[in-house]
Amino acid sequence: MPVIRGSERYSCQVLCMNRKIIMIRPKTCLANDGNYRELRWFTAWKQKDQMVEFQLPPTIADDISQNTVPFGFGFIQFLDTAIAGEMFEELYSSVTPHSQLALNGVEVFMSASGSHHQLRKLDVRMDAFKTATKYRGGVYIYSNQQGCDGGRLYYDGCCCVVMNGDVVAQGSQFSLKDVEVVVAHVNLGCSKLLALGFLQVVFKNRQAAKQSPSVVAPYKLCRSFHLGKPISHPLKLSVAAIVGCMCQLVVKEIENGNEQVKTDALRIGQYHNGQYPTDSKEFAKRIFCTVFMGTENRSRSKVLADEIGSWHLDVCIDALISGLLTLFQTLTGKRPRYKYDCSSGDLNPIGSINKTDLRAFLRWAAVHLGYPSLAAVEAAPLLVSWSLHAVIVPR
Repeated sequence: MPVIRGSERYSCQVLCMNRKIIMIRPKTCLANDGNYRELRWFTAWKQKDQMVEFQLPPTIADDISQNTVPFGFGFIQFLDTAIAGEMFEELYSSVTPHSQLALNGVEVFMSASGSHHQLRKLDVRMDAFKTATKYRGGVYIYSNQQGCDGGRLYYDGCCCVVMNGDVVAQGSQFSLKDVEVVVAHVNLGCSKLLALGFLQVVFKNRQAAKQSPSVVAPYKLCRSFHLGKPISHPLKLSVAAIVGCMCQLVVKEIENGNEQVKTDALRIGQYHNGQYPTDSKEFAKRIFCTVFMGTENRSRSKVLADEIGSWHLDVCIDALISGLLTLFQTLTGKRPRYKYDCSSGDLNPIGSINKTDLRAFLRWAAVHLGYPSLAAVEAAPLLVSWSLHAVIVPR
């Protein structure tokens, strides 16, 4: 949270226990690349050799009966262990806080993050957590935001507990849950032994979730828009499959008793009289319209639409295209050549990931999502040329 000290604003972790603020830990390294512009708003804390007293605002001080709190780069010492905070960008700095703190006897590190999804970014994170505890021992506890509220980013969760270089607990990467808590029981004695070079404990890694973040993103987008306002973008067939996967996930969450998802689905799908989604195809037909406008592969597009359950239109535009080409050629003496364009407004994985990953997703979806027509699409020589136009309609 932002904390103002003097004339400077710091991005801070606030460590609390039993209605008392134990310590305020300002961030020492700020993120200023990709999606992040922390240097525009915050100042990095540079005084790593001291703690200072911070005067709490009167409203907070009166409410918790506490006037001051330690502020700075430090850790909390308990009878049997020591705990410290580390904020995410610091994990990638040239001199990491956890390495300095570990030399002072800190065994448990708590990392709070707001890290968005990119392909294979999770691998980089997990490698950093495991490396932080592999050689010196210790426990690394990571928390992250999950979901989105209609913006262009999806935060992919994956909270986890890592001990001595091994993942002992990990949350989901793509989920419709608003809050997820992961619990792990660890033996700090093993951490101490590894730090002394006597023992290395091996735990079995849990397999990370395989769904694309776009499985959740369209549903989050539907939740964020006002009633009756449609989302209209040209969507490629891979996104049509992803929306179908989203509908399957919604039905599964409702079966598992997720009342928030059920409430949103009732509103979006306009269910009445006690009805609610029990079939992903039926739910897809209420919220998802696909339109194929082309001259080839019409049967294939209809098959995919039936597999997903979308409300589908097949429009022949031969005469329209022929007329436009003839008019253009008559006026200019030239025949136009068209190039694929990925606009910034597209919900379109074709324009944002490499084709190897895209083909791998289509093969995976053909088997695991129950859309076998995607296997034929993936095997087609001109994958990019075949597309659907679709509208996701929150009613």
